[in-house]
Amino acid sequence: MIRNISDEEFHAINTLKNNKEIIISRADKGNAIIIMDRKNYMEKIQQILQLKQPKGIKREELVKLIRKAAKLIMNGFSIPVNSIENLAPDGQLFIEMCKRDKKFCELVTARAPGTDFGCYHFWVEELIHERGPWREQVSTHGIRKTRCSYNLTLMRELRDKYGIRHYEISVNQSKISG
Repeated sequence: MIRNISDEEFHAINTLKNNKEIIISRADKGNAIIIMDRKNYMEKIQQILQLKQPKGIKREELVKLIRKAAKLIMNGFSIPVNSIENLAPDGQLFIEMCKRDKKFCELVTARAPGTDFGCYHFWVEELIHERGPWREQVSTHGIRKTRCSYNLTLMRELRDKYGIRHYEISVNQSKISG
């Protein structure tokens, strides 16, 4: 067996794992673990289980906040939102691509007869990273084409503008953009 730790470290880890007097938690989101005495752990769990009501906002405070929000809304208050700015970079790229390339926009929204199903039934990531029907294919005669035609130069320009890193390695070529 190949290990990335020394024999001493491996032995120490196994000793900890086999010690029934302690609890070792799994790594959390921050990649931290907790090692705790089993008795203290059981006491802590009992305390948590005995709490009758979870901590949080008191009902009266919540009702007041809801009424205040409703009153603001009824008086015409609205939060100014720029929906395009709230999109992830790939969504912003897609919107700009549609604005700047009307033929592309029609291709992905109009569902014209004879249009490949994959041209309008796709995830934005497939388009941005040139996968599936958006992937440029090179024939044995050197002719480049995609199942869904679009302005590939504009796509690559917008990828750079929005800071989207794209890597593609194929048999015929290697491209790095971003």
